[in-house]
Amino acid sequence: MKIAICDDDVKVINEISKTLKRVTREKEMVIPTVMRFASSQELLDYYKNNRDINLIITDIDEKINEEILKELKQMDRGIPIVLVSKHGEAAMKGYRIQAVQFFLKPINFIYFEKIMTDVLEAIKEDKFFINKTKARVDKIYFCNYSEPLIENDIWVSI
Repeated sequence: MKIAICDDDVKVINEISKTLKRVTREKEMVIPTVMRFASSQELLDYYKNNRDINLIITDIDEKINEEILKELKQMDRGIPIVLVSKHGEAAMKGYRIQAVQFFLKPINFIYFEKIMTDVLEAIKEDKFFINKTKARVDKIYFCNYSEPLIENDIWVSI
């Protein structure tokens, strides 16, 4: 499992990373590889070429972040995004990009741990593979459904 954390505050990134690793260890899940990004543009550049991230946790305080997150969702509608912000009104942006959760800074890490346990449980079952060609990179999800869940996404029944 790969988790991308995007924030300009190194202390926040470190605390989120530490909490996620503790939760996965306690729940006997695969301990995630945590990737750290200082900007949303850096995250987008990585994702365009790899698409191997299972979960994105990002600050959404900048206007550019919302546009970049919309672009990420256009590339991969199935990617769960958790938002953090020091502004409560930023939660409304979460609706526009279909975020799975929103946390207000400073983050209450007791609450964060409880909520993220549920998020991690939900995504641990996500199965996908990456198909890279010279022309493009595709993230192909496996599922137990016989029809696509989201129009224009590729789903393979298992």
